[in-house]
Amino acid sequence: MWPVSLTVVDSIQPTGYYQRIGGICDVGNRLEKSAKKRVQDNMTPDEYEIGVKNVIAAKGGNLQDFKVTLKEAVAGSDGEYEIDVVARFSVFDGAEIVVLIECKHHKNSIKRELVQVLHSKLGSVGANKAMMFTTANYQRGAIEFAQEHGISLVIFRESEMKYAVKAILTDAVEVSIDEDGNTAYTVLCEANALMN
Repeated sequence: MWPVSLTVVDSIQPTGYYQRIGGICDVGNRLEKSAKKRVQDNMTPDEYEIGVKNVIAAKGGNLQDFKVTLKEAVAGSDGEYEIDVVARFSVFDGAEIVVLIECKHHKNSIKRELVQVLHSKLGSVGANKAMMFTTANYQRGAIEFAQEHGISLVIFRESEMKYAVKAILTDAVEVSIDEDGNTAYTVLCEANALMN
């Protein structure tokens, strides 16, 4: 397991907000950033998926009936899909919300086609939301398609997490994962504060 600390901030924050609350962007020690990049570069795709699962698990603590799974086989109208991470929770005393999360540990930018495939899976399995996490950037076509179809795109690398496209507002949270996979998070700024 790989240690990680990250900061999640909504995409509609005031200019410079991310830099003020912290994260790898503010770490003055270039050696630390370089070491974290080496950890990421040596990480396998499976390890990356576990890291994403742990981050999602840390974020869902306050949700009713929250459950997160790794490499789940999900039945769709046109066959079965293995989804990297699936999060489920309940709202309104029992209505289940299903979030499909695909993880892409890539060096090259994510193309529109990969987001289209995720959108197709979303429709086939009847899930409520789709997200894609990657170590790379997203190409313009991928971002435009995701915005049009309500898919969240997340860049998660070098212990930093940023949304390229985000359809929901969340708190700014610092998450820590130790070598044993234990997660802890601290709310740095509530979602409503970002609107002020």
